[in-house]
Amino acid sequence: MLIDCDKFKKLLEWQNWTDDAEELEKKWRETETVKLYELGSIGTKEFYDQIVSEFALNVSAARFIKEFRLLPKGFYKGAKVVLKQLSKKYMTVALSNTNEVHWNKLCDVDSVQKYFKRCYPSHLIHKIKPNADAFTYVIKQLKVEPSAIAFFDDKEENIEAAKKLGIDAYLSKGFESLCENLNELSVL
Repeated sequence: MLIDCDKFKKLLEWQNWTDDAEELEKKWRETETVKLYELGSIGTKEFYDQIVSEFALNVSAARFIKEFRLLPKGFYKGAKVVLKQLSKKYMTVALSNTNEVHWNKLCDVDSVQKYFKRCYPSHLIHKIKPNADAFTYVIKQLKVEPSAIAFFDDKEENIEAAKKLGIDAYLSKGFESLCENLNELSVL
């Protein structure tokens, strides 16, 4: 929603078993290797070796490593401005399913941590959305009631999981949708 990252376009180029981005995304999200990597349970080399094999990718390890790092392109135009505006009145917090390579790139190149009061990347907290423990971890860290949190995500299962815990959650399919949600809540 805030970061431009179309990993499935690149992954489609690297394989030849499907031309359907939705099918590829579904397999990616269900693959144990991806979950383990985003939980910080396996290292980067093990992830690369396994994912290239599991997805039958036609790409050298060196190219995969180089280009995988660059998949998150950075903030959408206007996202930094929105985050700065929000941070004047609210505590901005990031709970992100991510991995060591992408998070390091986002921090080193895009200064993502500068735009949030607190960041909870899945690979560092060893918890992943939509599992309830990811949300309860953040709630405990923030020392707030779940109802005091407005959560925005582009995945329906993450929204439903947050709502079950009493969090006000809003489906935002992209940056424009997020801005619409924020305007409807009169916070922008």
